[in-house]
Amino acid sequence: MSLASAFLVLTLVWVAIYALNYLLRSFKTRSLLPSTTSTRHAQRNNWTESTTTVVLKGLHLRVQTTAWNLSHDILSTSLGSRQKACLRRVLMQFYDLGSVVGLMGMVITLGFLLTTGSTSAVSLARKVWMSASDPSIEPSEALNILAKRSMDPLRDIKAHRSDSFIKPIIPGVTVPFSHLPVILAAVFLAQSVHELGHVIAAAM
Repeated sequence: MSLASAFLVLTLVWVAIYALNYLLRSFKTRSLLPSTTSTRHAQRNNWTESTTTVVLKGLHLRVQTTAWNLSHDILSTSLGSRQKACLRRVLMQFYDLGSVVGLMGMVITLGFLLTTGSTSAVSLARKVWMSASDPSIEPSEALNILAKRSMDPLRDIKAHRSDSFIKPIIPGVTVPFSHLPVILAAVFLAQSVHELGHVIAAAM
């Protein structure tokens, strides 16, 4: 997938979002009956009112809902009961272990980033010094030494290959644009698991 194709797909997605938002707003305006975005759920003799708010401004889309608040309250009550005391202790120990592992991973990652950044800076400074100190190198050759970015994905990927341990994943620069859907799916899945962890942690 080229840069133009990726930009076209992204543009079509936002056009579809704005079109759907316009149709929903026009439907609510034309309706003669009173309408509301609030719905009510009844469970265990407890009534709760859920609302959903959609904010669309520029390239920012935010959806806020309280539809799952009742489910969260039920989960919190269940984990707080005596029958689930063992499960609660296991989850708390798991989260404590996760905090320690996360802290260790952050320190190790920062070390790798500092090492890679310093190595890349020294390599770039050496190339700049060589191109500036050698009068036989023409400006066009100096640009080739510095690996100027191009619009060709394959050429750009080859130019940015390195032997460093950490390789950034940048569609069109270090990986082809065809990998973008897989990257977005992986990010969405990881973010979903992350938010689910917040739900369980808040319920304990």
